[in-house]
Amino acid sequence: MTLIEPNFTTRGEFHIIGRAERTTNLLESDPMTARIPAAWETFIQDDLTALIPHQVNPGILLAIYAEYEGNYTGEYTHIIGAEVSQLSDIPLGMVGLTLAPAHYLVFRASGQMPGAVFQAWQAVWDYFAQPSVYQRAYTADYEHYGDTTGVSIYVAVR
Repeated sequence: MTLIEPNFTTRGEFHIIGRAERTTNLLESDPMTARIPAAWETFIQDDLTALIPHQVNPGILLAIYAEYEGNYTGEYTHIIGAEVSQLSDIPLGMVGLTLAPAHYLVFRASGQMPGAVFQAWQAVWDYFAQPSVYQRAYTADYEHYGDTTGVSIYVAVR
C-alpha cells in the first residue's frame, strides 16, 4: 500500500443517498462482528448504486462516517452510497444525508482493496495521535472511490 501525505481542502455542502449501518471500530476489528464488509458485499452484489436517483457523479462511490458518539472509539453511522443533487425520492431501505461545509485533510491510498483502505485508516489514526495543527472534528468523514486503484479518505478537521 502506498500512502501519500495528506492535503488540506475545503468542501461545500453536499448530499448522499445510500445504505446505512450503525457500528463501532471495536465491532469492525473482529471478523465475526464486523458489519461494513457485509454491507459492501450486499451493496455491490445487489447493484444498489443503480437504485440511487439524481446521482451527481455516476460510478463514484462514497462511504460516509457520520453521527459519531464522541470520537473514533464510539458508535458511528456508516453509509455506502453516492452523491446526489437532491434528497427527494430516497429508495426504500436507504437514507439521505446532507454533509455541511467542512475543512478536510485528504489521505490518498493505493493498492489492493480492502487492505489499502484499512491501512489508510490506521495511518489516519496514527497521524492524529501525534501533535498537529489539525484536530479531527468528528462531524462526517468519507471515503471516495473513483477508480479501482485506490481511495481518498476525507477526514473533517477543525
